[in-house]
Amino acid sequence: MSYLPPGWTEDRLQIVSVDDLRQLSEEQIRQIDENSIPRREDNVQVHIAIGRAKLNEHRRLEREKLGLPPAPPRSIYEKNDDPIVELVERHGFDDFGFITFRTYYSDEQLWEQWGEKYIRIIDTSMEESSGGHKIEDKCLMPTFEDEELDGAGYHRIQQEYYEYLETVGVPPGLDVGVCLVADKAAIESMQSEKPWVYALDMSFDHSEDIPDGTYPGYFRVAVESIIPDLYPMLPAMTPRELWSPEITIWETAFVSQVSGD
Repeated sequence: MSYLPPGWTEDRLQIVSVDDLRQLSEEQIRQIDENSIPRREDNVQVHIAIGRAKLNEHRRLEREKLGLPPAPPRSIYEKNDDPIVELVERHGFDDFGFITFRTYYSDEQLWEQWGEKYIRIIDTSMEESSGGHKIEDKCLMPTFEDEELDGAGYHRIQQEYYEYLETVGVPPGLDVGVCLVADKAAIESMQSEKPWVYALDMSFDHSEDIPDGTYPGYFRVAVESIIPDLYPMLPAMTPRELWSPEITIWETAFVSQVSGD
């Protein structure tokens, strides 16, 4: 059975409000299993508060590992800068983002149209992030283009990625262990309501066959979620932990996801 704060019942947990959470300690809040609370439009802030409590604990443990003193506590209720802003500023990154590998070369016009919309969505996601104006000039989303990668598989992309790191190098804010992949399906998704690209786990062995139903080393991520949602989660969770076989397009770790095509 999932954790229940002292005196609480399963029924109360189903209808928990932010005011209810304020009666608990942050330690108690982070023990609550978010999956045990139905996701509704009227309780988004409940899920955000629980997520922030867990993130605060993660930050504390990371500083403890590094031998650093505890950081000032961050409110889990007040409107703070979004996690992406806090992460970039905390690490002092001059540039941050992802490398996107292009693997479809049969329609140059389609690619150019995709690129314009891709950057526009990324820029909009930054503008809509709380505090995003502080770091928007640091967001760097380079594309890796080589016609020899036309139709390339993930193992080949992985090889190119590590060769690029060794020969050219990337800023620390782009060396996040994940790259993005735009193949034909991803590029064509720009015409849909939820454009996406592949997030490719660079720590995964892409040379092996993957049994059905197991973690494949990649997942589809909504373009609008790449920077504000995926990027700040990577220090806290591995791509394997973010992946779910039930989720068709990953959007965020805190609110409901897209489950259809």
